[in-house]
Amino acid sequence: VMRSPIFAFTPDALAEIRMAERNGNFYYAVVKAAENGMEQAAEFLDVLNKLRDEAEYMGIDEIVWKIVNDLNYGAIASAAPGGEQAAANLKLAVFVASVPASMILLTGDSTLNPLFGGFAGTTVSWLQWLVYMGPPGLLALALTGTVQLLSYRQREAIQLDLAQVRRQLADMGKLTRPEMRVIAAMAAAVLFWMTDSLHGLHPGWVALIAALSFAMPPHALLDAKSWSGVNLGTLFFLCAALAIGSVGKAVGMNAWLAELIIPQQTVRSPYLFALMAMLICMALHMALGSALAVLGIACPAIISFGTAAGIAPLAAALIAYTSVSLHWLLPFHHMNLLVGCGDDGGGFEKKDVLRLGVPQTAVVAAVVLFEVFWWDIIGIF
Repeated sequence: VMRSPIFAFTPDALAEIRMAERNGNFYYAVVKAAENGMEQAAEFLDVLNKLRDEAEYMGIDEIVWKIVNDLNYGAIASAAPGGEQAAANLKLAVFVASVPASMILLTGDSTLNPLFGGFAGTTVSWLQWLVYMGPPGLLALALTGTVQLLSYRQREAIQLDLAQVRRQLADMGKLTRPEMRVIAAMAAAVLFWMTDSLHGLHPGWVALIAALSFAMPPHALLDAKSWSGVNLGTLFFLCAALAIGSVGKAVGMNAWLAELIIPQQTVRSPYLFALMAMLICMALHMALGSALAVLGIACPAIISFGTAAGIAPLAAALIAYTSVSLHWLLPFHHMNLLVGCGDDGGGFEKKDVLRLGVPQTAVVAAVVLFEVFWWDIIGIF
């Protein structure tokens, strides 16, 4: 890391750091060099300490993107041979991976997944969701990653120095008390999520309580500055997206659209049903944009369509969910990509999202077909 273009330590500078502390690990040598007045070492430690502090309350995707963005790695990658493609891949990687990964757990998406039960007219526990959506979500993650690797091919060989990785892990030292507090709080939250069928506490309340615990004295991990980082524009978008489905139901738009797009003939093959339901949901998603609004319209219609074909309501609703949550062409089709698009977010552009969105359609088709196979095995079809 220190020898990378981000910090640009020369071999002579690294040798000077080691001379400052001949014994012990290299981290203490950097500290000693900074104390001795080496400005480059002091700047490196300042960046490292800030990232460590922020890692206590940021998600993995947020801290990775902060490293990429704040240290200007995108510009560095762009300046290298083939750097434009490498930079685009880097900017999209975290946000694109979060799309299929959010399917795996009920709490993987803070909005769409917990609201699924209301759209589908049923209740799914945390563990049930893991059984139903875990394998399809892992397949979606693997296929989406493959699409990205093929779209942004690595031109140079990647070398992984495991010895250096082990040294860096050792340099990090033991877990600090704040880090242990975060781990304990998250472990408790996961335990409550896993046992929601026993206590009936909504995952949203569990997450809120966990977040508030980080702000409790005497050693608060979150302060006013942390809360000010909440994106109000995203919250307004979510409110509007939820309202589209409710308003559509009140004025009869949902029923009209369902009657317009749902085929009248009965489908006998579950695989054909899955593909037809996927195309219907994608068409609505392309028109309305909001996944929340589409599910509010599509779930009741797809369930009705599936009932006539002998498909269980839960399976039909989950196919609708997969078709919408895993599909995008433009940033506004998926919240994870919308918040990352533009200079204020992840820094990537609409054309980058579209470049991956077109082949992503084939990924959605493969996943919904696998879902039919998987759910037939576990008996929810």
